[in-house]
Amino acid sequence: MKRPEELHTTRSPSGGGSSWWPPRWLAGGRSSRQRDAGLHVVPDGTQTEARTERPGEADASGRQPDRADSAASSPASAVGGQDAPTQHLQEEAVPEVREARRRVRALTRARRRFERRERRQYTERARRAMRKAALVGGTILAIVGVVAAIVTSPVLRVRDIVITGTSRVDAAAVEQALSPEIGALIAFVDHDDIAQRLSEFSLIESISVQSQLPSTLLITITERTPIGIVSADGGYTVFDAAGVTIETVTEKPADLPVFSVNAVSSQDIGFRSAVEVLSSLPDSIRDSVTAISGTTRDDITVTLSSGLVIVWGDASQTDYKVQVLSAVLTAAPDATKVDLSAPDVPVVE
Repeated sequence: MKRPEELHTTRSPSGGGSSWWPPRWLAGGRSSRQRDAGLHVVPDGTQTEARTERPGEADASGRQPDRADSAASSPASAVGGQDAPTQHLQEEAVPEVREARRRVRALTRARRRFERRERRQYTERARRAMRKAALVGGTILAIVGVVAAIVTSPVLRVRDIVITGTSRVDAAAVEQALSPEIGALIAFVDHDDIAQRLSEFSLIESISVQSQLPSTLLITITERTPIGIVSADGGYTVFDAAGVTIETVTEKPADLPVFSVNAVSSQDIGFRSAVEVLSSLPDSIRDSVTAISGTTRDDITVTLSSGLVIVWGDASQTDYKVQVLSAVLTAAPDATKVDLSAPDVPVVE
């Protein structure tokens, strides 16, 4: 094998004076042995020693090189012995680095896709909620509008008042008292106000108000039921079972018994006991009662139209006392007084 200097002087096969061997790319290179020996081949084939200056080492003239010059003349030393492109290429060549960067890019893309999807979903949910709220709100407004139009319609105003349940109460007077309700919206008629208007009628115990569309008010009146009378100045006062005065008349009603009690009041024990006894009597006896008296719970006395006086006692054992009375009157039809306060041992006079 030829040495490098011999290779440099070899003539071309054509015999020309120019050298074609070795090629320029080979002539300017170094073998591995030359690199290890520190030799450098110049283009003319001469081998020279490649000297690498170290920081702090003096050159041939004995001058210490300046550190700035050394750093500037050796850019590879600034990056740990390798220039930046070389280091970048080495990093790119590492499979782990490439895989990590690929994963980062994939995660970034996935995050962006997720964020876009979330934004779309949130926007769609918001739109659906707005549409639903608008639909519900519009429906409510439409219903309110329709109801308002109906209830305020002139067709739904009171034009007729029908009154039922009166026998002693003057229906015309009641209708006159309710005349302010004519023309009012039937949906807004105040039942309590009607009851207040009719409270001046003492014969009325209660009322019921019904609105019959489109324009009729139906008033059902429950009158107070007279249960007895008491003597008053120049006449008689008629009252019901609660002791409420119904009316005052000058002539004695033939169908009502006269009460003799301490007070015509639901607070009086004698009055309550007399009402209780009178209400418990069968119709055959109650219709013939002309007077009833009592001051306590146990001393109620009843007088019949025949003149028979019955000491009834209290309101207990009413059915049994009626049976005993029937047997006594059968046995003693001329009796004028019967004491039934102890029905097991009646006393007949």
